[in-house]
Amino acid sequence: MDWKLIETAPKDGTLIIGYAPKDGLERRRTHMQIVHWSIKDPWVSGWEVYGGGFSCLDFSHWAALPFPPVLPG
Repeated sequence: MDWKLIETAPKDGTLIIGYAPKDGLERRRTHMQIVHWSIKDPWVSGWEVYGGGFSCLDFSHWAALPFPPVLPG
């Protein structure tokens, strides 16, 4: 994977993999989530987890989602 600084992540609704060195709630070593930038209204924006709900993680890096496998047939 080609990890990039989170400041360069797309903020157009594209799904990405967000990487956080530590989980803000459980203090795990690392944590990754599939997220996209969301703007709910002029006062609420941030990384929203795929499937709903804002992420509590402080992402430092991001990577594009891989392409799905090519299935035979």
